[in-house]
Amino acid sequence: LINNAAVAGPVGIVGTLASADLMSALAVNLAAPAALANLFCRVFSDSGGDRRIVNVSSGAGARPLVGGGHYSVAKAGLEMLTGAIAAEQGADGILAVSLRPGIIATDMQVFMRSQSAETLPTVAMFRDFHAQGQLVAPDTAAARIATYVVEAPVEQGRMYAYAELGR
Repeated sequence: LINNAAVAGPVGIVGTLASADLMSALAVNLAAPAALANLFCRVFSDSGGDRRIVNVSSGAGARPLVGGGHYSVAKAGLEMLTGAIAAEQGADGILAVSLRPGIIATDMQVFMRSQSAETLPTVAMFRDFHAQGQLVAPDTAAARIATYVVEAPVEQGRMYAYAELGR
């Protein structure tokens, strides 16, 4: 199971967001991956073989993203979910890891760069990633992730960063 779906919006400082938008984003970014992981563990707990959950996180899970705080909260929660699954399901042979995939050239990056500094005070960081050519093509990232996190042996409960894959 690769929990990769996410939304960046809404953006804005805590206290300015519509509650319904905030709840919708948390549903996609944290509640849905938790529900899918729960179902995966229920269905595959006794099936044997290589069963793994890869929760796609973000560097934003390690530090607050000003103007995208709900995204940081969800990604930090996803990393904690990984640890909980590893601790609770490890004896049953279900592997759980999280991955911070790096800066990928996706529509999410385009969305973040399009925001105003008033709405997203960290917008310059996203614009700089693009201007400095730091975005990785999705197919390049996917191939590397598949090789080192999906197909290769992994360490139970570990958080992998894209930059360290293949070292």
